[in-house]
Amino acid sequence: MRESTKFLFSYRYSKFLKILKTDTLKRTPRKKPVHELNIKSIGVLFDATIIEDKQSVMDFIKLLEKTGAKVTMMGYIDHQADTGGIPFRHYTNKDVSFYFIPKNPDIERFLSTDFDLLINADLSQCLSLHYLADMSHAFLKAGPKSSLVDIYHLELDTKDTFTIKQYISELILILNKVCFNGLLMAKRGRDGSGHAL
Repeated sequence: MRESTKFLFSYRYSKFLKILKTDTLKRTPRKKPVHELNIKSIGVLFDATIIEDKQSVMDFIKLLEKTGAKVTMMGYIDHQADTGGIPFRHYTNKDVSFYFIPKNPDIERFLSTDFDLLINADLSQCLSLHYLADMSHAFLKAGPKSSLVDIYHLELDTKDTFTIKQYISELILILNKVCFNGLLMAKRGRDGSGHAL
């Protein structure tokens, strides 16, 4: 987990788990059988700190939008940069409490939105993104396997996944089978002779 190198992590983490458990009990889960899902609204959580990773997620979001669904993004940026021109909802470290709980107006709007599908497209195991995934109102939640139980309906094992591109490829394969019936088509590259890869 990204936050694990910080001072007093064990204390902060145990407090985070208590807050998560308490807040989870307050939340009313949305339930619907997966086969009845008609994906019209998607929430995507991601770490927008690394430019290359952010671009991979943005390309994935374009694929999701091609299905006709409305996609709402929430990005985490781990530094205090000028965020005025960022075209998606976001938060930075200044918006995260000592116990890893994020809060700002963008987060409140995101959490007040109902989604058919919520995707955590983050490999760094950022606790604040897991918190947002748990608190989000979504029928179906997909994300990385973590020590935090019962957040995601679809968990992807990421122990052998080294890049965000690999993770997104796995997400596309699973989501195509579960709820998109093959509609998500990743753009394929071409080799030197022009043949599709």
